[in-house]
Amino acid sequence: MLRRISEMWPTRRIISLVSTLSFIAIVFMVNLGFLKWSSRNVREVCIEGGYTMNEERSADLLSGFMSNDDYNASTSTGINIMVHARMRTGSSLMADCLNVNPEVFYVYEPGFILNRFRRDIWDDSWMFLEDMRVELTQFIDGVYSCNFTGNEYFINSMNEVSWMRQLTRTEFLTKVNERGITNVCKYRKHKLIKNVRLNNLIMAAPVLKEHNVKVIQMVRDPRGMSSSRTRLQIYAKRKKNVDRDAELEKIDDIVKNYCVWLETNYLSVKYGPDWLKRNYRLVRFEDLVSNPSQVVEELYEFVGLAMTDTVKQKIREMSKKKSQSPESWRYKTGPEIIKRAQDVCPERIFRMFGYRLITKGTQLTDKDFSTITSLPENTESSWN
Repeated sequence: MLRRISEMWPTRRIISLVSTLSFIAIVFMVNLGFLKWSSRNVREVCIEGGYTMNEERSADLLSGFMSNDDYNASTSTGINIMVHARMRTGSSLMADCLNVNPEVFYVYEPGFILNRFRRDIWDDSWMFLEDMRVELTQFIDGVYSCNFTGNEYFINSMNEVSWMRQLTRTEFLTKVNERGITNVCKYRKHKLIKNVRLNNLIMAAPVLKEHNVKVIQMVRDPRGMSSSRTRLQIYAKRKKNVDRDAELEKIDDIVKNYCVWLETNYLSVKYGPDWLKRNYRLVRFEDLVSNPSQVVEELYEFVGLAMTDTVKQKIREMSKKKSQSPESWRYKTGPEIIKRAQDVCPERIFRMFGYRLITKGTQLTDKDFSTITSLPENTESSWN
């Protein structure tokens, strides 16, 4: 048994997972009153454990990390938003709906930008994301502060990737430099980040709290996410001579990591500090594509963005253009991929987020059988 575990989970990965889950467990106990946590304790976990940020601000931020008091260090009247998700869960659609507002400065996936120059853009394993967490949180802090000093990866990406400039609406800049992008960031009232490479919200909590970030966690049925990534990473036309079995094993690991991410992030908020609860909203991909106008309108109210007639019209147009069935995965990748996802993801995760398991082959294509139910009573989408 131990040998099998060691083969599936390399030592470094086990150490990282245990340390992160231990940190989350401590957070729960603190908020439930079983432990007392001082700023020194937080500093030991966050800084000595690998979390770093600008030294002149870290002590102040960390001292208020677990406090339920509002942190008002930022004097900006703008709104800071993060779409917190994993790959192929509807985060782009969600961010696009928010980016329709002309006063939004949108940065697409800081983790992708960091990985473009040095790493595997498809690797979002727990250990890999832990290795880049320090740089990622500093990048996020920089966006909400409009401080891009030394962030050559962002500047270079903006100059080299045309669609990134379209998303940030900076096509009018002949060439992006630090001064130019900083001015655009400061001119736009609100800041939006789509992030799919953060293991847990708790690990970025000092930044989220300082900037009073509204967090939208996107979740999707693990089978739908698995189907989408399988088609993208294995069956895409540009992938030739692929070792299918090896790639499917990678997809299995992706699903395992995703299910851990779903549960630990939700529970981190549920048992976390009040300020995080107030700034959090859970959105299922399936609800977004089934009823985009209602879901987006509710989210605009949650984050505090103005829902004008122009914004409503653009969202309607975008929803029609990108319309899709929330259960289309049932007909795209076949029973093998679906069974594998159900086998590696615990049943409680499906129940927690309102998804039904397929237990009989006939259910897969039975249009009268839906894999989507309402969120259970003990799963909150918000605490507002």
